[in-house]
Amino acid sequence: MAKDKYSISPDELVTIQKICVNCCGLIGDAFIRVPILEALRKKFPDSKLTVIVDPGSKIAVENHPAIDEIYTMKRTESKHKNLFIHLRKAFILRKERYDLFINLYSGGSSYLATFLINARIRLGFDHTKKLRFTNNLLVPVPSFTGNWTKALGAMLMPLGITSSDINRDTNYYCKIEDQQLVNPLFSNKEVKYVGVNLGAGSIKRRWPVSNFVALIEKIGEVYDIIPVVFFNPGKESYLADEFHKSYSGNTIKLKGYSFSQEAAALERCDVLLTADTALMHLAIGVKTPTFVFFLQTSPECVRPDKNLFFASMSEERKKLNKEELLEIYTDLPLEQAISDFMEFSQNSLHWAQKT
Repeated sequence: MAKDKYSISPDELVTIQKICVNCCGLIGDAFIRVPILEALRKKFPDSKLTVIVDPGSKIAVENHPAIDEIYTMKRTESKHKNLFIHLRKAFILRKERYDLFINLYSGGSSYLATFLINARIRLGFDHTKKLRFTNNLLVPVPSFTGNWTKALGAMLMPLGITSSDINRDTNYYCKIEDQQLVNPLFSNKEVKYVGVNLGAGSIKRRWPVSNFVALIEKIGEVYDIIPVVFFNPGKESYLADEFHKSYSGNTIKLKGYSFSQEAAALERCDVLLTADTALMHLAIGVKTPTFVFFLQTSPECVRPDKNLFFASMSEERKKLNKEELLEIYTDLPLEQAISDFMEFSQNSLHWAQKT
């Protein structure tokens, strides 16, 4: 390794055969990191690629062909129990003798996992003393006011992977058996299937159910549609119950379906209406057009390159918060959302109106 800790020789790069990447975080965080894993696979096509994720986030990456092995590591236990878990998992991973460990999580006790796994090359950002101590290859921490995938991907610069090598569109691969299971639900070729995701991890990100109902009814006046009601990983079934009490039209209810089965159903939808949440990333992953209500977060952070995507939000912006992220006012009028969707459906989706 170079003494300055900010570069690596080409001769050392060609010796990398076993890679481990810390991708801990929520489901959406895992999806954001998928393009980075794909760039690593392209750079090191013959390497073994191992990924560490939270148990609840494994569903975002478990079918991905770029990944050879997945380990789960729970970060939400008590301090002493968390240390025990790290020690037990690290003992298993340490025996693998990785050539390269990449800390894409960077927070919490991730430095401890880096130290215990003890890969030959340990790559991380340089913004904390612990990260500078445990990593022997460093990258200056970038600004996260833009796209998060691109910002995290800056960590790969010493490996010869540039920003242009990393796209902003995540990918999710559906299982054939799941596709076969849900296909009968989408047999009517004369309608548009409009996915509806009512939940979000934060209450501040949720658009009112009554607004969803009113928007769907308005869309139904212009197009032949069938709403497909999803249950996000938080399983807020009461939101779906509220929707069905107010909406009198036919719907497809996906209650009781697994995440991978929901992914196959989402793949068959013509569009998804959603907040900034895990199913938004999943829609991008299966290449379904996505209409997103941004009530608290900023679309700049997650906007894809290629997938059809519309950010419906208030035009007013708050000042930068402590994390330097642009915040959106939570008031998104129904009339604006209706206008935005009609623009999206006509100019991007090119839907034919009812005759």
